[in-house]
Amino acid sequence: MFPTAVDGIVLEKGKFPHNAITHENFDKPIALSEIKASVIEDGYANISEKDRDKFKDEVETKALFQLNQIIDNAKQIDAIQNDQLDNVKYTLHYCMTDVEVMMHCFEAFRKLILDRFKLDVYNFISIPSMSNTILHNEGCFKGCYNLSGPCLMFAREAIVGGRVMTRENKKWHFKSQNEVDIKALNNNSMYPAVQLHFTMQNGVYINALDVISLYPAAQCRIKGLTKGIPKRFTETIPKQATDYIVRVRVIDVKKRFTFPLQSIKNEMGCRIFTNEMIGQTIVLGKVALEDFQKFQHAEVEIIEGMYWDNGFNPQIKKTIHSLFYERNKLKKQKNPLQAVLKLVMNSSYGKLIQKPILKTKRFIRGEEQVRKYVLKNICKLIRRVTITPNISLFEERKSLSSYSSPAHLGVQILECQNES
Repeated sequence: MFPTAVDGIVLEKGKFPHNAITHENFDKPIALSEIKASVIEDGYANISEKDRDKFKDEVETKALFQLNQIIDNAKQIDAIQNDQLDNVKYTLHYCMTDVEVMMHCFEAFRKLILDRFKLDVYNFISIPSMSNTILHNEGCFKGCYNLSGPCLMFAREAIVGGRVMTRENKKWHFKSQNEVDIKALNNNSMYPAVQLHFTMQNGVYINALDVISLYPAAQCRIKGLTKGIPKRFTETIPKQATDYIVRVRVIDVKKRFTFPLQSIKNEMGCRIFTNEMIGQTIVLGKVALEDFQKFQHAEVEIIEGMYWDNGFNPQIKKTIHSLFYERNKLKKQKNPLQAVLKLVMNSSYGKLIQKPILKTKRFIRGEEQVRKYVLKNICKLIRRVTITPNISLFEERKSLSSYSSPAHLGVQILECQNES
């Protein structure tokens, strides 16, 4: 992951003949001719029958290159004999090298985090969790509160991700502007690559947009993270509210968009962004409601909601701004820490909108302890798996009322990001 940060190891691209391995030959030597045939066939996997001749030279050249890589790697460990690959020896070496490379990269990643943020990644199970701790240590959540119970469930109704749709939710047919076959496009930067090479049938050019740092940008654009605890309101949004989440009924939508701002879930549970919102009841945050009214000239009836009137903690703007420019500086220096800062910024909001954890697993050791645990927790147990006569694994329900999170802060960031 961070080649320049890893000392004492050369990170090389390994090659493994996956499709040549079967249940019958996995523990036997494999002829190099079989491996070559398998690699060639794999090269044709995404090419139609009629296009095979067109790409024959390209596929066979690539297959020969991959075969030579396998042979070179195998010769280094003496796994080639009589034009056959010692499959067991090569597989063990490949897997051990893979694990070794991951270990070195992880330790390098751990060192970068320790040096920059004084945090040990062994104390976290995810990047969002670590990023959340970094923001907490920076004072970004001072004065902010978690929500739980009905308030949390209400706030979660306002969590809506970005629009994933085509114009007007229709199917569109594209042609290659430069007659470049889709299969020949480099998988790196896949979406920009496709956008750069294609126009619609009516000749309209598709813009290649590569918007960077959407979530960090949103965190810098907001006034800050909402402080204080929520208060309930009905029918009218209080004038003193600095932030709110509200349930509304849509009365009218005067302006129609090809990419509408609001959405509903259909009978299959899929979110559909649509202009047909009249009569629908939806839950929105402050930014989403104001945008809906401003850009689509929507008229809504306020039903109920909760508001905050304690202002904002602006520290997140300073922290993200600082990390962004620090990352740009490190990127120019080709310092691997820049990749860490990118991870931290892009995942820092994730913990805010984490779904409630409704189940947990617990190991219990000892026959008597298992018996007592069952008697005490029988009402919340889902299942029990006996690992050994002395150890059992229990899956049990967690109380929803015990879960809390600052989901309203996630709504703030998501809605601001959706404006981009």
